[in-house]
Amino acid sequence: MPRSRKLHLDTLAIAFLLACCMFWGFQQVLVKATVAEVEAVHADNLRAHRLGINGVPCFVVAGRHAIAGAQEPEVLERLLDVALVEG
Repeated sequence: MPRSRKLHLDTLAIAFLLACCMFWGFQQVLVKATVAEVEAVHADNLRAHRLGINGVPCFVVAGRHAIAGAQEPEVLERLLDVALVEG
């Protein structure tokens, strides 16, 4: 989908959400703050995807190393050692 069309659809979705919230009596300020956080959530999701994270639990060390799933303490210790060596 072209970026301009997606932006238009996003704008319509936000306007619709705000209209619904006003109809149901939600505070519009809170809804706008939530909508403003969408970009940050998308950025976090992209970063997690790039690290190979697709579930929980997942441990991220030094912002670069990730290990998914329940792990034995020795595995986590090795991950920390690698992160310390790389500085």
